[in-house]
Amino acid sequence: MNSKELIKQLLLHDPEGNAEVVIDGNPINFVQGVEPYYYDGRPCFVKRDDKSNKIIAAGYNNKVYENGKLVITTFSLEDLLFDDPEFPIDLSGCSSNPILSPMEKIKKWKEQGRSLQKEMSNLDLKRDAQKFGIKIKNEN
Repeated sequence: MNSKELIKQLLLHDPEGNAEVVIDGNPINFVQGVEPYYYDGRPCFVKRDDKSNKIIAAGYNNKVYENGKLVITTFSLEDLLFDDPEFPIDLSGCSSNPILSPMEKIKKWKEQGRSLQKEMSNLDLKRDAQKFGIKIKNEN
């Protein structure tokens, strides 16, 4: 879908332009801009039938992106907690029902974020030690 078609679809579904836009449940972080077709990996396409919306073709094709591609990034709460596991998350808009609450997911993401941050810190420490010729104790 090119940007002209995206705008047409957005205005078709939200003529006033007031609805929040999310992609796969995540808010848009920012519109990065137009990048070359190869920017973030092998270019691919999906073509849908205009009437049924069924996928009728898919594959890889550089010609699809000959004008570049408009890159839109999203940023989920999971992404945020991987970057900053201690960031406070407001759950006031969530159900108090434990089955419906995202609290367990958030706890898991925070734990994964802490683990990732610790791992990254250790990598930085090892890299810096190697850079300055310092031997780290208990290193094999």
